[in-house]
Amino acid sequence: MILQWVFYPLVLIQAVIGILNAAFIDYEVRAFGFINISALADANERLHAVFMDMHGMMAWLLIVLVLVHGVERTIIGLSD
Repeated sequence: MILQWVFYPLVLIQAVIGILNAAFIDYEVRAFGFINISALADANERLHAVFMDMHGMMAWLLIVLVLVHGVERTIIGLSD
């Protein structure tokens, strides 16, 4: 249960980091085909790199949490 309270906010934060990542890139990025995310801010290679690193680290954290959740559910299922 606690894992879910941690996981879902992290998924939302991951989406926000992805939007910030796209906002600072030097080419056009469109969400849903019509929302120009790259027009939110001027291109900044340094900020783009920071958000890209954060996006990658958050992805790995979410992958680990999913694996831990799967192992936890398997162990609980075996003990029943």
